[in-house]
Amino acid sequence: MVRMGDERARPAGRRPPRVRSQLAAVVLTAMGIAAPAIVFTIVHAILIAPLPYAAPERLAAVSAALPGAQQPFALFAGPEIAELTARTRTLAAAGGMWARPAVLRQPGQTATEIEVGWVTPGFLEALGVAPLIGRLPTALEAQTRGRVAVLSHDLWRVRYAGDAAIVGRRLDVDGDLVTVVGVMPQGFRVLMPAEYGVPERLDAWLPWGGGLEALPPSFRVFAVIGRLAPEATWGSAQADLAGIGAALAGGNVNYSRSGFELGAVPLAAALAAPVRPTLLALVAVVALVFLIASANVANLMLSRATARAREMAVRLSLGATRAQLWRRWMIESA
Repeated sequence: MVRMGDERARPAGRRPPRVRSQLAAVVLTAMGIAAPAIVFTIVHAILIAPLPYAAPERLAAVSAALPGAQQPFALFAGPEIAELTARTRTLAAAGGMWARPAVLRQPGQTATEIEVGWVTPGFLEALGVAPLIGRLPTALEAQTRGRVAVLSHDLWRVRYAGDAAIVGRRLDVDGDLVTVVGVMPQGFRVLMPAEYGVPERLDAWLPWGGGLEALPPSFRVFAVIGRLAPEATWGSAQADLAGIGAALAGGNVNYSRSGFELGAVPLAAALAAPVRPTLLALVAVVALVFLIASANVANLMLSRATARAREMAVRLSLGATRAQLWRRWMIESA
């Protein structure tokens, strides 16, 4: 006669029904929790976490458009940046950057191709970044192209072994001798919308210099960001930039066919805009998965409770109290 609970009577490799239901509940719960946790981590990093800049909520992605030429987005030409920075009353700082490769040469070392950001006055100031060592280019240096440079932390560490004496050293960048005046902090990135064509990781930042007004209008290479003035709002900034764009379009023959419009949106919103609908849809999907997993676990618990009703009745008849049974049930459920 086989007694209840006799493990020798159970086929090898078979788990008791109670253990199987517990394992199923654990697996379902783990799946239901893991998917939302992973998605929330992604959503937090892209949509919720603040950008790694000072007062990131005041940073603006400044955009240009040529509606008559069917270009809802266009990079900036030099004269447009000069007019923007001279006329704006709502941007405390604004500037453009053109990223392109350059060749770094140094005696005794192999020439290396690096990614350089050529910045106009106001660009680094708008980001509100403070160098790890050294300083940013001064206003006077910003008007002199190719004379000073700020290095990235990675280039400084890999190429120059993190030498603190790098400030003041002269480097050859594309045949121009430049003096290093600072090193950016570790992990510093230039975060801009994908259509701006600016890589996150750059190796150095050099002033573009003066003469923006003399650049041809067709030389559209600059991506522009700005920082709202303390008293400005997003509504006043939009009105300000729209007025500047209208004034430029009305007073310049270069825009007689294409037209010209300016706008600004929060940088964080511009960065998240391409993926925001997808992420929100993904959040809805994993929320549904979590609800389904929870419902399945609840169904398993109810099935177990129904299957063990006779067992509970026997325990009660043998003298167990309801409090003891509830305590046992809660421990098993946990």
